[in-house]
Amino acid sequence: MSAVEVQESEAPPPGYDEATADPSPPIQAGPSRLTLPRHGPSARHSDSDDPPRTAASRGRDSEPPLTQNPTQAAITYTFSPIDANSMLLLPPQTAADSRPLYHISWYEDFFRRGNMVTTVRRGGSADGDFVGMFDLKGGQKKGVVSLGMKRSFVSDACQCNAAGSRAIWRFSTAKLSATSPRYHWERNRTTNTMKCTIGGTTKIIAQSVSAGDDSVQRVDDYVDRLVIEPNGQTIQVMDEILLSFLVLQRLFVIQG
Repeated sequence: MSAVEVQESEAPPPGYDEATADPSPPIQAGPSRLTLPRHGPSARHSDSDDPPRTAASRGRDSEPPLTQNPTQAAITYTFSPIDANSMLLLPPQTAADSRPLYHISWYEDFFRRGNMVTTVRRGGSADGDFVGMFDLKGGQKKGVVSLGMKRSFVSDACQCNAAGSRAIWRFSTAKLSATSPRYHWERNRTTNTMKCTIGGTTKIIAQSVSAGDDSVQRVDDYVDRLVIEPNGQTIQVMDEILLSFLVLQRLFVIQG
């Protein structure tokens, strides 16, 4: 597989709906914030004296955002554990709506020690709408990954180079279908960070920041984060970015 150069380019990546044959209508452009149900608890308190909300509290009283419209700037999301087998992906507390975007949970496979079967749901609880799941079967070629109602072998959806530093993710029910958008992930083994581009462009749409990154200056920032650029912020693209990122993280752990 040819190496992927991760360099900034002025040319924006192709839109998600141009790169896929999915007949569903595109997300309509709208205000630069999440579009949320009118009912349910308020995501932000008007009283500035309220204590900071923990990941657990932000998850319990939240409904999943229905859509997400791109903003004009990158958004940094935080992976925040809530117990030994689940975590949330949280937007900044300064966001227009700071409720969790995703709930991620996992359990150990009874037959394969160390194999974590992982499920991603929308919103802040295990009762949210199903986004996807994966079972890597301990790194075997016939691990399974699901995105919505579609299901595929991991080996069909993802190809990694021998060094474990680059991967192409192209999810489809057909093996590497030419109509599926291609996400190119590049891994920095020194910092344990990853960068993602889409299609044949080199413009980054997402990148991870590891808790062990030496650039972290504040102890409160010593957490794993995922930075999503504006052209990766539509909800369909974010679903695939997050799922592919989590799959690759587990594959890299298995491969060492």
